[in-house]
Amino acid sequence: MRVAITGVWLLLTALLACQCGCAVPQQPGKGMARHRTEPETRTGYWLYLPEDYVKRSGRHPSRQRWPTVVTFHGMNPYDTAAAQIREWQEEADRYGLIVIAPELRTCTSLMQYPLRDPNLWYVKQDERATLLVMGEVFRQTNADPNLVLATSFSSGGYLAHFLVNRYPERFSCLAVRGSNFSSDLVPSIGTCRSASSLARTTSSRAGMKASWRWSGIGATASPSRPSKSAAWDMSATPRSRQRCSPESQV
Repeated sequence: MRVAITGVWLLLTALLACQCGCAVPQQPGKGMARHRTEPETRTGYWLYLPEDYVKRSGRHPSRQRWPTVVTFHGMNPYDTAAAQIREWQEEADRYGLIVIAPELRTCTSLMQYPLRDPNLWYVKQDERATLLVMGEVFRQTNADPNLVLATSFSSGGYLAHFLVNRYPERFSCLAVRGSNFSSDLVPSIGTCRSASSLARTTSSRAGMKASWRWSGIGATASPSRPSKSAAWDMSATPRSRQRCSPESQV
C-alpha cells in the first residue's frame, strides 16, 4: 500500500513539474541585485540594477530614465523570484534594463489550477503588492514608469496577462515565455493573449499587432536597432491607448 501511495505522489509531482517547466540559467550580470520588502504588504521582491546604471550612479547615458522589466515567476519551488532575477541579469546589462521580480503568493502548488478566479485572496494580494512594489521602485530609482515590459514564466503567465489587461496604463507591453493563460481572468477586457492559436486568432480579430520584437530570454527576435540605450521601441504603442500591444510568446 505504501509503495502504491508513494508511486502516486511521484507521478503527481512529475506531472506538476511538467506543467511548471524549468527556468533556463543565464550568465550572472555585473550590476547589483538586491532583495527588498515592500512595507505595506510585506511582500518580498528582487531588484536588479544593470551594470551601466551602477557605474553611472543611476544617470542614463541619453539623460532618460531606465526601461523596466517586471517578471512574474512560475510555480514555486520550481521557479522563484530569485531565479528570475538571476536569469535576467545578462540581458539587463546588455540592454540597460531595471528588473523587478516580486515574490508571488499565487504561484504555488496550492493555487487554483488552472487559475480562473481573480478574486481569490492570493491573486488580490499579488495584484495589490505588485503595483505597490512598482511604485516603490519608481520612487527610489531612476526607473521609467512609462517604459514597463511585463513578462513571465510558466504559471506566472496568469498574473502577467491579468495585470497588463487590468492596468494597461501601468504597462507598456507584454512578452511572456512558456506561460499559462486563462481567458477567465480577463473576460471583459481580454485583448492580450498568449501565442497559442486561440491567442493569435483573438488578438488578430481585436486588430492587435506587435510594435517591437525582443531578443531576450525565450522571445522571438530582436529590436530593429538593438543597443544598450534602446532595448525596445514602443513609440507606436502609446500607453493610454492600448490594453496590451506586443505579441506574447509561449
